Amino acid sequence: MEAGQANPEPGAATRRHIIERPRLTRLLDQTQARVIMLVAAAGYGKTTLARQWLEDKSHAWYSITSASSDVAALVLGLARALTHPSNEKFKLLRERLRATLEPEQEVERLIDLFTASFEDELRDRWIALDDYQALASSAACEDFVEGIIKRTPARILLTSRRRPRWADARQILYGELYEIGQIPLAMSEEEAEALLRHVGAKPARGLAALAHGWPAVLGLAAHSEHPHLPTSDLPAALYEFFAEELYRTASPAVRQALVRLALVP
Repeated sequence: MEAGQANPEPGAATRRHIIERPRLTRLLDQTQARVIMLVAAAGYGKTTLARQWLEDKSHAWYSITSASSDVAALVLGLARALTHPSNEKFKLLRERLRATLEPEQEVERLIDLFTASFEDELRDRWIALDDYQALASSAACEDFVEGIIKRTPARILLTSRRRPRWADARQILYGELYEIGQIPLAMSEEEAEALLRHVGAKPARGLAALAHGWPAVLGLAAHSEHPHLPTSDLPAALYEFFAEELYRTASPAVRQALVRLALVP
């Protein structure tokens, strides 16, 4: 299979990285762990780093949403990331799922079905699980992912705002899991200056410390130097962050107020 995700992410071809971060990609290159976790609060560049590192590797990408907390939806979503829905493997798995009366109570059976169906696919590529924290409310979903990790040679790269329930300190200590947390994900002073230079802004010493290295804030600060930049030049990651992490979680009244504010000359 060619390098790249099994099913391309929508709009992935048009996205731009805010800044290359070789400091972090080197850490990922050096680990021998087959399960990698990027764990930090929103806006720390977890998804961007994951895309950047996997760019030249064979991988399947699955963006987790609140709907994925239904274990049957999770199983089908992962299957769709690994193969096309027209594939006989996918069709057979879907039919078997339809015959499962209580998926939440039959996680072991679902693990067996999935691993038997996608044995080759689980062996030959990385599987990216983006926004893993959306599964935190479902013990069945976490059990399913844990089962896939324990029973197959699958290599997993996940991004999350919190450490998965099945990931413990002992596994990290012994190198079974590799975690890059919020402190290393924060931008250094050098990376902040590189970001400013990347957009043609004047480097400002101390900016990273002022923003506590938060990439989303540093990206916004960089572009605030150029209020008349064409919209197409603004990194999509910034739009996504503010739309998904701020606007989406706001109340209807706050959303309406933001729309009105945006129209003020």
